[in-house]
Amino acid sequence: MAAAATAGYAYLIQLVGYHIWRAAHLAARQDDRIAMEDVQNGIAAARREFERAVLETAIAGLSKTAMEYLPAMAQDAHASSTTGIAQRIGVPSSSLTATRSMLITRQIIESTGRGYVGFSIPFMSDYLLANRSALLSRYGV
Repeated sequence: MAAAATAGYAYLIQLVGYHIWRAAHLAARQDDRIAMEDVQNGIAAARREFERAVLETAIAGLSKTAMEYLPAMAQDAHASSTTGIAQRIGVPSSSLTATRSMLITRQIIESTGRGYVGFSIPFMSDYLLANRSALLSRYGV
């Protein structure tokens, strides 16, 4: 459970481990064992910190177009077609070339094949979908 919560992302491995250990320490059990409740609480705390420290930082200061691009991309379970993203936003694909390049440069997304992109940061898609309205409202969308 803890390993799956990290998606193999080095920072998350450290963060999840730290928060599980902290949850167990705060519980101060007599037998010094880590309980499933500690694991669940630790994962939840790590995820909140990851969202604040990594995901929010990654999307801070993005243009309105980039902020529309990412939630449109998040709708796909796996790699997203750049043409499909443009259709969801309602613009020609060619108008998103600079946005796509900037998101790749900022390491938020990566090219997964000709005409396809995926997220570079784990759980970014989940975060964008869960917070779509709030994120887009920052831009008046």
